[in-house]
Amino acid sequence: MRLRVTGATGPETISVTGGQPSKVIEVSTAIATGAVSSVNGETGAVVLDATDIGAVTDADPRLSDARTPTVHAASHGSGGTDAVTVAQSQVTGLAAALAGLYPSTGGTVNGAITATGGLKVNSTDVNVNGLVTDAPAGVTARLAVMRVGGSDKFSLDVNGALTLAAGLNAGAGSTSFTPNLRLGSSTAGLGGASGGALAIANITTAPTSSPSGGAVLYIEGGVLKVRESGGSTAVVSAASISGALQATSNLSDVSNRVTSLGNLGVLGKSCTVNETNSTTSQQASTQLVVPVAANAVYAMAGKLAVQTPSGINFVHSFTGPSGATMIWGDSSSFLSTIGATDSWSGTGATKWANIFGTLTVGSTAGNLTVTFASGTAANTATLAAGSHITLQRIA
Repeated sequence: MRLRVTGATGPETISVTGGQPSKVIEVSTAIATGAVSSVNGETGAVVLDATDIGAVTDADPRLSDARTPTVHAASHGSGGTDAVTVAQSQVTGLAAALAGLYPSTGGTVNGAITATGGLKVNSTDVNVNGLVTDAPAGVTARLAVMRVGGSDKFSLDVNGALTLAAGLNAGAGSTSFTPNLRLGSSTAGLGGASGGALAIANITTAPTSSPSGGAVLYIEGGVLKVRESGGSTAVVSAASISGALQATSNLSDVSNRVTSLGNLGVLGKSCTVNETNSTTSQQASTQLVVPVAANAVYAMAGKLAVQTPSGINFVHSFTGPSGATMIWGDSSSFLSTIGATDSWSGTGATKWANIFGTLTVGSTAGNLTVTFASGTAANTATLAAGSHITLQRIA
């Protein structure tokens, strides 16, 4: 409590009892001045102690309660009843550290990423590419490089060229190479060869149609074959090459192995079995079919072994690639179109029909094919085995 006594002279008695007053008592009226005679029943030189004013003493039992503090840390955590909020600015370096982290929802990283424990891309979305490298236009550095001990083992450049340390180098503008190559099967035997061997497994399904603008190379029954765009299939064996052999430019007999260079550039087909037709409609031979190159000129010569009943004509003609023209005939006829017909009177016996001409092929390659028919329906015309036709390229 606080006690202030002021006023006029003259002693007055002021009695102050114990307890803790709730307010300050100020006496400022005209009270005579003089000494306080007693305080709380005490007189003389009065010393006020804690009990006189209601103060807490060291003996107060409230100061000696040894109860265990209540656990309440959770109440100060996030979502607690007495949560404590700490701003980023209150933690030294926290804002800068967070700015350097990559967000889990994705984002952009400026600079190189080094993953000492390996890097794994595990995409769960089947419509999203697991890993995409998108370099800016004009980049000269490689798109991807994989190394072992600092040595390149795999690389992919901006043109799509793939380089493998094992030897494959393929891509636009580069020469593909590999020490050995297997096609069709990883177990195709190399026969002990190395350093440039090509092993091709037997084909599962051989070509059933002619390729456009090229040829198909394959192995069937252990034999190398080539299906040409003209429809022919060349068989390459240890002894020979079956099918047409032609050159688009001059060939040189560098080893003096060819007895007559005039035979080079000659295409030929022959019949090994008889073919028959009892109608008057031209029927294409399945054997006398000769592939021809675009923009080429050939000298044609043929000997057809023909047979029809006596008095019945054997009638024959040709078909060729689109745009091709041919003048042809025999010793007594001249025909100006490739589809014109020539005929031979039958005697019942087989005889030779000699034909010749000049074939000019346009911009479309294809086949020159012999066709034949009977001059009279229901009478059989026979194109006999031994018939053959040759084409020698002259331009």
